Amino acid sequence: MGSLHLDAPQDGSGADVVRYARPVMRPVWLLALLVACRGQPTAPGNGAGAIVAKLTEHAEGAALLERAPAHRVVFAPEAGLTPTGTVRLVADEPVASSAARYGHLLHHLVHGRPFDDVADGDCAKRLETARRREKSALALEHRLRASFGVAPLPDTALEARVNAYRNRCR
Repeated sequence: MGSLHLDAPQDGSGADVVRYARPVMRPVWLLALLVACRGQPTAPGNGAGAIVAKLTEHAEGAALLERAPAHRVVFAPEAGLTPTGTVRLVADEPVASSAARYGHLLHHLVHGRPFDDVADGDCAKRLETARRREKSALALEHRLRASFGVAPLPDTALEARVNAYRNRCR
């Protein structure tokens, strides 16, 4: 199991910096920097540290944390990834569902965003890529939710996301 450390901000940003260090098979420590913005409404115990800790309880979640590039985690009204790779999570969600969504978003950081790495501007190809990547990330999120005892997402989750990408593609 890795260790979590909550440090005071060093850059004057007013953000708490959460460091996640996990020993790997070699005598090397992996360090991922996660940032949770202060001033956002969060339920007690629902900070980035609690979410990371929950995600590490699942082997796939821990593996994604090890593989993910350094990134920031902020609390916002809507979950998602920003163009710069900042992970946005909803502040008032329970820790377990936030951890499952965090795993979904880390999956995109590690395996490709739905609209990233697509050289061809053809909308149909972009939507097929989005569908394939979302299907994979949602499957992981479903496994995490089941493991954490959280109700599954609706069966329409994939189509809802693909429709949102369809609207962006136009």
